[in-house]
Amino acid sequence: MAQTTSASSACDVKVELDDSTGALIDISGMSNSMSMGLTNNISGGTYTFGSECPLRFECGQDSTISANILYSTTADEGFDILKDWYFGVTGGARSIRISVPDATTNSDQYDVEVYLAEMTWDMTAGDPEPIMVAVTFTPTGCMLHTMIGS
Repeated sequence: MAQTTSASSACDVKVELDDSTGALIDISGMSNSMSMGLTNNISGGTYTFGSECPLRFECGQDSTISANILYSTTADEGFDILKDWYFGVTGGARSIRISVPDATTNSDQYDVEVYLAEMTWDMTAGDPEPIMVAVTFTPTGCMLHTMIGS
């Protein structure tokens, strides 16, 4: 088989997250990594007499999303949205949209409602690198996949 000519890089991934008003805000310029996982809920397997192979069932799907977002002090940037979400009175689930490899025609678009599950960051005296906030989102409901049209 010939080598693919349609491989993608993550250079221009677009990440959008709801702010407290429900508007999707582009936080791509405040993020430097995203991790997504898709799982099927599959039973461990049951063996029956006289069989060598397990009988399994599939029931449901789940997804995971995590990100690294820059700790910044500007209002309405990624970390500010997260702080408002955690410390504010709005809480609840919010929308996240991830467009891969970018947000142009024929790119994949993933949408899901998520809860803010965890935020952690390390700070070390003498470290000149930007502070990165590791964020874990817990989806509620199904992740939707669409292809961005023309």
